[in-house]
Amino acid sequence: MWRLADELIEVRFDPPTRLWEWQLDLMELQREIQARISEAKRSPGTAQAELNHLRQLRFTARHLGDAFAWILFRSDSKRIDSLRQNSQVPINPKVTTADEGSLAIIQEFMRAGWGFPVLHDITDALRIGDVTFINPQQTEHPYRTFELKASVVSQDRESGTTRLSMSVTEAWHESLGERNDPKWLPDVPAEKTIDLPNDGPSLPKQTRRPDRRIERQVRRMSQALHAQLAKDSAITQMPDRSYVMNLHHSTGRTIWPEIKVAIRKARRDGYADVITDDTAMFAVFYDPHGLKEDSFRNSEMLARLQMSGILKGTSVGPPQLLVGAIPPSPREHGLITPYFLLGMPKSWIKDMLYGRLAIATMYNPGRFAAEAVRAGFDLRHEPSKDGPGDYRLYAPAVTDNDNDEVSMVYPGMGRYMNESVLEMRGVAGFLAVLRSVTDVTDILGTFFLEHSKGS
Repeated sequence: MWRLADELIEVRFDPPTRLWEWQLDLMELQREIQARISEAKRSPGTAQAELNHLRQLRFTARHLGDAFAWILFRSDSKRIDSLRQNSQVPINPKVTTADEGSLAIIQEFMRAGWGFPVLHDITDALRIGDVTFINPQQTEHPYRTFELKASVVSQDRESGTTRLSMSVTEAWHESLGERNDPKWLPDVPAEKTIDLPNDGPSLPKQTRRPDRRIERQVRRMSQALHAQLAKDSAITQMPDRSYVMNLHHSTGRTIWPEIKVAIRKARRDGYADVITDDTAMFAVFYDPHGLKEDSFRNSEMLARLQMSGILKGTSVGPPQLLVGAIPPSPREHGLITPYFLLGMPKSWIKDMLYGRLAIATMYNPGRFAAEAVRAGFDLRHEPSKDGPGDYRLYAPAVTDNDNDEVSMVYPGMGRYMNESVLEMRGVAGFLAVLRSVTDVTDILGTFFLEHSKGS
C-alpha cells in the first residue's frame, strides 16, 4: 500500500498510463483485503484485534482512493458531495465477468477520446455511478458520470470467449443543450457488445427483465447532475421535486500549523496536543514500535483535558465530550479532505499508515454552541428521546410586502461542528457556516412565502 500512497503523494505517474494502472492496482489490493476479511469472519478462531486490523487496512485503502478522486476532481467538493449521496457498497472480493467487461469497455472508451476514467469502486466518496470520465477539453462539461451494466449474450467453449452486452447510461440536463449536439461527441452508445477470454465456468444468459437497480441508479445520477449544475446561493428544484441551495463560505482559520508542531513533539516525546478556544482538543500519539491500546491511556492527556475549559458545562447545551479521529471513519466523516493531501511529510503519512502515529479529536458541542451565542447567533439545543439531541439555528423572521411572516429554523447544526473539528478549523469554521446560512435567510424566507401562496 505504501508504494501506491508514495506515487500519489509525489504525483509520480510515469509513464502517464500509470494513472490507469494505479487504479487497477488499488482495486486489486482492496479485493485482497476484502477477501481476507471475509475469510477471517468465517474462521471461528479469528481474534477481534486481527479483524479490526484488516478493517483498518480496508479503510486506509479506500481513503487512498478518495484522495485520488479529490486530485482528479480538482478538490471540487460540490461535485464530489453530489456523488456521495448513496449508501456505501463494499468492493466484491471476486472479479466477475461483468467486472472484466466494464473495465474492457472503459479502456475502449478511453482510447476513443472520452477522457480519463476515475473508477468509483476504489473510493468511499463516489457512490453514484460506476465511472466518471474527465475531459479537460470539454470546458463546458468536462465531467461525465456513467452507469455500466453487463449481461451475458453467449459463451463459446471452442473459441474460449464470452460475449457480453454492455449497456451504458448517463444522466443529462437541459442546460447542457441537445443531448446529440456534436460538441459532446464521442457520443454514448446505448449498448455495445464485447468479447472476453473465457477462463471461468459456464454462465447463464441474461433472460430476466432489466434490473430495477439501474432505474434507481439513473435517478440518483440525475439528482447528482442537477446538484452539480445548481447555482450557488440560489434555490434549485431537483428531479425528485425537492429543493437544494449550495452555499459557499470562508473556511476560517486553520489549526493545522499548530497540529504539525504537536506532531513533531509527539514523534520526539510520544505525546502532544493542541487545545483550541477551550472547545476542542487534538491529541497526537506516537510509538515507533506501533501504537497499542495502552498508548491511548495517557495521563498527560487526561490532565490537560481536565484543566482546559472543554469539559465545562454551558447554558446552551448539556455537557458532552465527542471523541473522533483524523482520518475519521467513513460513517462519520462527511466531506473531509483526505489526510494524504494535507501536505504532511511522507514519513508522517507512513507512520499513520503503519499504526505508529494517530490523531484523536475531542470536543464539547455545548462549548461550540456557547461561542456561537456569544457571536450573536440564536443557536439552541433540541433534546431527543433517542440520544443527546442536536442544535438548531433560529434566524430572524422574514416578512414580505403583504406583512406575511415566516420564521426560519435550520436543524442539524451539530454535523457542522463535527466537520469543523475534522477539517481542523475549530470554532472559526463553524461560525463561518452559520454566517453563510443566515446570509441567505431572506432568499429562503421569500421563496417559502411565495411558494405557500402558489406563486
